[in-house]
Amino acid sequence: MLESPEVAASQFELAMRAEQSGDSWPHPGYLQLSPQEAAHAVDQWRISPGSTETQLAMDRLRQTIQHILDSDTEASVCWPLVRHGHWTWLNFRRAARSSAEAARPKWVTVYRDSLRQEHTRCRDYAVIAMSLAVQLFSPDLMDSQNLPERQLDTVQTDGTSCGFHCLFWAEQEYRRLRGEGQVRVNCQLRTKAASLSAFFQACMRLKRQTVKTAVPGPVQPAPAQPGVPLPAAGPPLCQTSEVQLGCSTCRNCPSGCQKWTTTTTITTTTTTTTCRLLAVLPSEGSQCTS
Repeated sequence: MLESPEVAASQFELAMRAEQSGDSWPHPGYLQLSPQEAAHAVDQWRISPGSTETQLAMDRLRQTIQHILDSDTEASVCWPLVRHGHWTWLNFRRAARSSAEAARPKWVTVYRDSLRQEHTRCRDYAVIAMSLAVQLFSPDLMDSQNLPERQLDTVQTDGTSCGFHCLFWAEQEYRRLRGEGQVRVNCQLRTKAASLSAFFQACMRLKRQTVKTAVPGPVQPAPAQPGVPLPAAGPPLCQTSEVQLGCSTCRNCPSGCQKWTTTTTITTTTTTTTCRLLAVLPSEGSQCTS
């Protein structure tokens, strides 16, 4: 299924081809809204129309289309809608203003859905988007404030190409605005979809390479340092002054150590002192707190 970043990539690809062919891109009267930004505004409009966040979202959209609203040229605003796992398409068209004294032409709405059987829930979502668009474009400048019946000129034959149909409609609308004549609804859609898929895959490969080079590799562990050598002879396990209290093992036992024995082994390099503890039972009435 088509994703929103691919929609932006398609517009970039169309802009590149238009620039190479000598077009003055972007056309001053052509605009495609961001699916993410527009969807946020629609959701806010549906949940709480009078909230501050809804007003802020509407202001951002209005700023995006303000240069088209203020112009007198022929204009077209494309609005890809994605909801419930399906892409549909809204388009608002306006003819050029003949003179400064003439009234502004009204916006005409076109709604498209590539499914043979219209998606009911997506149409309900488009109705909400339409009510928001009426507020953005001004009710007085709309030819109708109701969502029109859908136009079905291309039908998808699978379950995943709805997004490619939206890209196809957007490109055809741009071609119509340039004056290329009638919309060619019978163009090679499969060839176009394959071309866009290859373009998107190339973009994703470049993105993965960029991320791979940007992310530092795993930190290699520092080489192990040689251990500190142990002394030849350590301190004795017990001190002779602890006869009454006992060694570290049984110093909390009231009976203490029963007997101390020290064995000294003299060699040429080391001297080892060993404390041997003889286990004894505590006397009657005493209790070990260890």
